[in-house]
Amino acid sequence: MSKEKLRKTDAVDCNKLARELRSGSLVGIYVPGVETLELRSLIRMRNLIVKDSIRAKNRIKSLLRFHGVEIPEEFTRCSIGCWSKRFLSWLQALELSTEYGKKTLELHLEQFVRLRKMLL
Repeated sequence: MSKEKLRKTDAVDCNKLARELRSGSLVGIYVPGVETLELRSLIRMRNLIVKDSIRAKNRIKSLLRFHGVEIPEEFTRCSIGCWSKRFLSWLQALELSTEYGKKTLELHLEQFVRLRKMLL
């Protein structure tokens, strides 16, 4: 067996790289351009906003469950969750048992609406 298979050291790796470079068998890697990197960054940001939006929806649903509020069937029939303007209006008009619960719901809704605007 050769030295490079028995033990891995910097010296062995250096020699192997030099040999491969001399023979021309190494292929360069693709380095994306600035525009591609920025586009990827934008897509990553959008994905984060989508995840945050889903979290905000889940927090609102959890708050409603905690307060024992049932969501009307007209808003639960949709396969995508029905976060329409009508549903948001229903949520804003909803009266909870205390002013603190109402304020908490308002803050969650505000956060969701802000995230939604960022996506649009």
